[in-house]
Amino acid sequence: MAKKLPLNRISSKSQSTWLYSAKMTRPLNLVLIEVDVVNRPRLNAFTLIELLVVIAIIAVLIGLLLPAVQKVREAASRAKCQNNLKQLGVAAHNYHDVVKAFPSGHQITPSTFGAASALVYLLPYLEQTPRWNQFDQTQAISAASNLPAKSAGDIPLLLCPSDPSVGLVPGPAGRTNYQANLGQHAWGFDTLSGLSKPANRMGMFGGGTKVAITDITDGSTNTALFAEIRRGASPGSDIYDITKWSSWSVSSPNNAADTAMNNDPQAPAAAALLAGCNAAVSTLTSSGSGLSYFGGQLYLAYYTHTVPPNYAGRDCMSYPVNTNIHLASRSAHTNGVNLVLADGSVKFVTNAVTLDTWKAVGTRAGGETLSLTN
Repeated sequence: MAKKLPLNRISSKSQSTWLYSAKMTRPLNLVLIEVDVVNRPRLNAFTLIELLVVIAIIAVLIGLLLPAVQKVREAASRAKCQNNLKQLGVAAHNYHDVVKAFPSGHQITPSTFGAASALVYLLPYLEQTPRWNQFDQTQAISAASNLPAKSAGDIPLLLCPSDPSVGLVPGPAGRTNYQANLGQHAWGFDTLSGLSKPANRMGMFGGGTKVAITDITDGSTNTALFAEIRRGASPGSDIYDITKWSSWSVSSPNNAADTAMNNDPQAPAAAALLAGCNAAVSTLTSSGSGLSYFGGQLYLAYYTHTVPPNYAGRDCMSYPVNTNIHLASRSAHTNGVNLVLADGSVKFVTNAVTLDTWKAVGTRAGGETLSLTN
């Protein structure tokens, strides 16, 4: 029988420790090891629970900060957009000081820079004289001699940083988010070939028409000059494509007639046009406005006050005679659009503006008493 060994305790300042080791074929042996627990180095680390709590707190902070960062970024983009429009307003007035009128919405005489938009004429007043000098003003905008100027690309001042569109038309192009006020009527001219649209529906721009300050009987503080539009998605397609509607009667004299199809596409009398436009069965191959700032085609040069800002329906143009258009002012900003008035001031107009007020702001001699301050 194995001899029983006494158990002795060895103590340290920190802790007494007993260690036993036994083997089945040997007598019980006692091994005593002194361990200094107090002086043993400790490992500093987070527990799993602590780590998860920290991660959760960080996630909550990111969730709180991200919307604030996005709001600040959008506020900066909106301010930049408003500054762009302010520069357009100043340029338009500087042009007016020299010519005694604002530029025409698009030039209609081919031999004198035909189909050039109002924005092209403002280039020298936007510190873009080298770009202006590239254009051959003795030829139509479509002439080969104007290809280099049209191929020079974007002008940053004409772009709103909030617009996410990456659309580009094939060939020479320069994008824009700002187009001219055609008025409260779809016809692209004030007068042409002996016809005239109603004077109380004329805007600040039209084909071949130059409007002077004295023509604005509604007051320059109550009349829009330029406003924002959303650029199209060419070569792709989206809701900003322009619908072509071949049933829109534009044969003389109906192209200038004061009809619901021309001045209020949402009216019951224009139900056929509204349905045809929103069907979007046929769209322009250019896939929307805002993709060629220099072009004088209606969808490249103008927007209209016939539909409210950020209108949910489709923009629409007569086809194959492209003389009439409904094209809404739109933006990527929250709940409204920016515009510059004829006095050079810039306003942010919310989507809640009444249609009557929006229409009144679109006319230069409508005789309305409504304004954006009402």
